[in-house]
Amino acid sequence: MKPLVVLALLAALGLAAAGCGSSKKADPTTRAGATLPVGQRVSRTVTRTAYFVSGGGITKPPGGAALRHKHKLIAQPTAVGPAAIWVAPDWAVRGTCAWLTIGRAVEGGECRRSPPPRGLWEVVPLHLQVESQFLTLLWGHAGRDVASLAIHFQDGTTKRLPLTDGLFFHVFPKQRWAVGHRPAWLVARGTDGLALRVRLVTYPRFPPTRTVTVTTTTG
Repeated sequence: MKPLVVLALLAALGLAAAGCGSSKKADPTTRAGATLPVGQRVSRTVTRTAYFVSGGGITKPPGGAALRHKHKLIAQPTAVGPAAIWVAPDWAVRGTCAWLTIGRAVEGGECRRSPPPRGLWEVVPLHLQVESQFLTLLWGHAGRDVASLAIHFQDGTTKRLPLTDGLFFHVFPKQRWAVGHRPAWLVARGTDGLALRVRLVTYPRFPPTRTVTVTTTTG
């Protein structure tokens, strides 16, 4: 085969390979359960969740928390006892610390500076085995520009998540961990109803196991 013919064939193969790798990624706003109104403020950049809790996450309140001033902000019942988000001022800087407890066991937390940032500051999905039960939870922090939050499931249904002082927390029922029905996208909207942020909700593939003695106190 002549050298010019060989070069032409190699160039053609190179162009074909480049074309195969240039396909656009699927737009998250068109996937099942995440159909959103099109607007200029819609963020189409999907980033992976940053974990404050994974594997052997923190088991005590964050070090900056002024525990003398702690209080329970949000609470929900679970199959193994109450789960709650606690908050306290940060004694080191102008800010707030928050942490999750199941019974008396701490399952992670964070400290953040004030004022809170914009958008979805932190999104923490958890799928834990506590004693003989599996729990699926979602908690995190949203900025002041977020007027409402909704979780979109794989089956196309949605659920609005209330915000309390910029924090959100939800314990999903057991059936929401079934394949095809799991949480998929978290959508933050502004006061005008347009989506500000769209975050992929990624749960750890192999959830950590916790042996927790659930105890409660009154008063």
